[in-house]
Amino acid sequence: MVWGSLRKTNIWDKLCILSHVFAGFLSCLAVVIDPVLTIIGFLVFSIYEINQQIHKHDFFDEEFIEFGIGFFIGVTLLLIGRW
Repeated sequence: MVWGSLRKTNIWDKLCILSHVFAGFLSCLAVVIDPVLTIIGFLVFSIYEINQQIHKHDFFDEEFIEFGIGFFIGVTLLLIGRW
């Protein structure tokens, strides 16, 4: 999915984008419990996306960008919370 065509997509594509963003967000917030969980969350997401690439020929560059956006939001909230 191209970010510019977000308005042209159906609800399932939008939910897919939100799930990738939420996965990145949760992976970042897992550092509060244990820093290893953040690494595990990233590895699980990476393995999932590589599996999608192999079986569905789905390019995972946009999914990693969405994951990164969620991770960035989580880092920002954690840093704001520390002040």
